[in-house]
Amino acid sequence: MKILIFKTTVMNSDDVAAVADGLTRLVGKNNWTIDIEDCDKVLRVETERDLTADLESFLSKHGFHCCTLK
Repeated sequence: MKILIFKTTVMNSDDVAAVADGLTRLVGKNNWTIDIEDCDKVLRVETERDLTADLESFLSKHGFHCCTLK
């Protein structure tokens, strides 16, 4: 299992709600979190494969930006 970590522009619980269903469809229930309390608004995803491009595309389509944190 891989853990992918991204800095995002998701700012609050309304933003999280706007992307929640899509993230769940993309990576599965309980396989993602967005920490809106963190200064980087960190998205963490547990996955078997690298979904970086899919996640970036999905968030972009919903008006948010994300980039990989190393």
